[in-house]
Amino acid sequence: QVDNGPPPGSAALLDDVLELIPLERSEHIYTVTNTGGGRPKEDCLGLRAAMKVFSVVPGQKLDPTVGLNEFASAVAASRLLLEESDVVPLDLVVDICAIIEATIPFRTNEWSERLYANMLEANKDFGMNKAPEAMAETVRKAVNFANRDVGDFGEEEVLLFLEGTWDLLVENNPSIRLLGENCPMTLWRSALQKSHTFLSTVATNSIFSVFRDTPSERHFARLGENARRNVGLSRIYVGMKFACCVLIESLEGKMFKPARLSSKTLESASKREWKQQQDLSASTCRGDLGDSPGKRQKSDNASTSKGEGGSSSGGAESGPSNSSASAEEDAAEGRDVLRLLRLHRSIKHGRIDEALTRLCFSLFSYLDGEKALGRVNEFIAGVKACVNAKPSVCLKRNEATAVVRFVTSCVGQAFVQEVQDLFGM
Repeated sequence: QVDNGPPPGSAALLDDVLELIPLERSEHIYTVTNTGGGRPKEDCLGLRAAMKVFSVVPGQKLDPTVGLNEFASAVAASRLLLEESDVVPLDLVVDICAIIEATIPFRTNEWSERLYANMLEANKDFGMNKAPEAMAETVRKAVNFANRDVGDFGEEEVLLFLEGTWDLLVENNPSIRLLGENCPMTLWRSALQKSHTFLSTVATNSIFSVFRDTPSERHFARLGENARRNVGLSRIYVGMKFACCVLIESLEGKMFKPARLSSKTLESASKREWKQQQDLSASTCRGDLGDSPGKRQKSDNASTSKGEGGSSSGGAESGPSNSSASAEEDAAEGRDVLRLLRLHRSIKHGRIDEALTRLCFSLFSYLDGEKALGRVNEFIAGVKACVNAKPSVCLKRNEATAVVRFVTSCVGQAFVQEVQDLFGM
């Protein structure tokens, strides 16, 4: 997906199994061609094991969203272990394939039962004579491994999830790191656009997996709660930076002048204004750094359990109390977003990101996001509605005009001027 093909060392293990579809080159779609390039069946045991565990058949199409990379990894591993070395027993290779298969992300939880059924078939077809419970134990291990693979989503501290998200953003868009302050704003906007789209569409109930009693019901529920919170807060954080990038790119198009941020520009900005922004974020935090949302949720749950004997409120308590609770939740989320702006520092990837954080502080203040987080979400949605450009495609002039007009109507000319001053336009 990143390298446009297997690395040279793996090509010999995959060339007779996967064939890139020429018309689908940009989408990285491959066809499973055959079962081993015409070699005798007994010489293709590793390939057959991988195909059985993954339920893959000749002629099937695979792409990175449905397990292409994982299947290729399993084929390479099983072939090396069985067809090249012949020192690892078949049943262990099948277990390894199962662990790799489990790392295909974002699937409904039926996959674990399907994997178990595939393991039973492999046990029968290859004469491994393993007990069904041993197969089930392998699937439990696979589920635990899969959950660790996406463990960032379940972090109690949202900053840790956001840091992982930023690492992936730069890994998938290396120009941000390589070009630094000279990185075109279109590339920054493109990277944030893809990240925001993912965070807006990922099904948080399909991130973590379960197989029967693994993990426990309580732990599984907690992982899901953390995932929903981390994705939701990060979506707003990324969305604000995306909206700022769109505005900068739009101003470039309207003024026919590229944005140029220098360290001197950022450092010479008003210290008083920056101090006000820090005070704004500090006033919304608890303690020096503020409690993480996960820690606060644990505390709230403990208080509720202690005060109510663990019982939930009944229907008679609905109405104004629920409305008040909803308002408190919105306010808490607003404080959490400000906490991210205050504490998440990724200047290791360049000072453009630092400048975007500065602009997000101002944007949040203009929109009164602490009290009305919904206005921030509406603003992000409004900016997105002005833009039809796909990632890596420059904005059209009519899109740029619409963006500037929309932003000015929502937050005023003062914010637009701040952007122009910060980026030398």
